[in-house]
Formats: sequence, structure tokens, C-alpha cells
Amino acid sequence: ELDLRVNLKANTKEKHILVCRGTGCTSSKSPLIIETFNKLIKEKNIENIQKLRELEKELPPYVTTFFRGIEPHTASRTRIAYAIDLKVFFEYVRNTNPLYKDKSLRELDFDLITKLQAVDIEEYLDYLKYYIGPDGKEITNSEAGIKRKLSALRSFYNYFQNRHERFFYQKHPDNRLCRKRCSDLR
Repeated sequence: ELDLRVNLKANTKEKHILVCRGTGCTSSKSPLIIETFNKLIKEKNIENIQKLRELEKELPPYVTTFFRGIEPHTASRTRIAYAIDLKVFFEYVRNTNPLYKDKSLRELDFDLITKLQAVDIEEYLDYLKYYIGPDGKEITNSEAGIKRKLSALRSFYNYFQNRHERFFYQKHPDNRLCRKRCSDLR
């Protein structure tokens, strides 16, 4: 196992990463260490892509469009966290709305997100404080956890609103999605 240390106290603009193993440390200038570190990053990124793809299989198909759209400016770990948070949201919608009760998450249609009202988002945020997960475990979220889930939902809504604004406003002219709903909350 490698122990990576960053020398933040260096008085130069260039920072060094020390890799410590066994009895000594090697500077990040070592080509072997840099090569190994880059390989580890690449492997982790591939692992994250595979994990995201597995999560996407459980979510509505349009969520994959969202992840493709935000990929250029988000880290793979961010997209995984968003997928987990959006899964909680869609499970909540399915479990609390009789129209979707008998549907799988994959069957939740795109029109669903245009029909939600501010009160639906407020109820979801209240739900996040304490709920029973699909595996039967009790789950609680701190204020920070709730804000992170709201951030994922806000990003999701904003993505579709920015790219499909005409669709949203023609179909639901009074609907301002999460710009109105999510920003006014918290």
C-alpha cells in the first residue's frame, strides 16, 4: 500500500508528492511513481465508469442523457453520487405517488419531472431526514446530506430545463422547474 503525502509547506510554486512505502519516501519527480500514480487514476476512473453504468441500469433512461451531458465538467465520483441521490429521489416519487407505485424506476417517464410542484420537492426534503431504504435499513441525513441531494436534483432539473426549455414551457407554461422550486428551498 502506498502512502501519498503532499508537501504544502514548500516555498516554491511547484508542490511535490512524496510516496512512502516501507522504510523511505520517494519524490514525485520519480518517473516510475508518476507512471504508477497515473495508472491508479486511470484504473479508478474505469472502475467509476463501470459503477455509474450499473447505477444507470436502474434509473429512467433520460438520466443517462443527463450524465452524458454533465460528463465534460464533472468528476466521475460526482456523477456516481448524483446517480445514488437521484435513485433515492425516484424511489421516493415511485413510493409516494399512486400513479407510479407499480412501475420500476426505469419505467418512470420524462413527463413526470415536468409535473412536480414545489410542495413535492419540499415533501421530498422532509422525507430525507428519516426514511427506510429499499434494503429495510433506517436512513437519516444531516443538513449537509440533504443539501447534497438537493444539489443533485437541482443540477438534474437545470440540465433539462436549459436544454429543453421550449418543451417544458410549451407543455407547462407555469412550470419553472427547479429554478423556482429548488432555489427557493433552503
